[in-house]
Amino acid sequence: MDKAAKIAAGLVAVVMILLWGQILISPDQVAATMHLMPDGAAGLNTFRADVGGLLLGAGLLSLLSLKTGQSHWLQAAALLMGCAALGRFSGIVLDGPTQSSVGSMIFELVLVAILFASATRIKKA
Repeated sequence: MDKAAKIAAGLVAVVMILLWGQILISPDQVAATMHLMPDGAAGLNTFRADVGGLLLGAGLLSLLSLKTGQSHWLQAAALLMGCAALGRFSGIVLDGPTQSSVGSMIFELVLVAILFASATRIKKA
């Protein structure tokens, strides 16, 4: 595995897992930053599960790729983040752009690009 690809995949994994940790510990604060309004304990639980699960899943897939040297795990992580970006894009089309939504979509697309670029530098299994 190319050293630069390892570093990039590792950084993505760390960012995703740290974001998951923030959601786990301070869901109210993160939800407010993301312009979400979870309704009570059930809403916070859904936020932790849905948003946190997406981030944790992408982070763990990236780590799995580092451990195994197999690129398909990075491709799966990129697919998850690409789906998030697609959801964001549909919201922009249907509801109009906001600085937050466009910025978040760009962040997600950058992660997709990093993950796919790293995947191409890893020997395919």
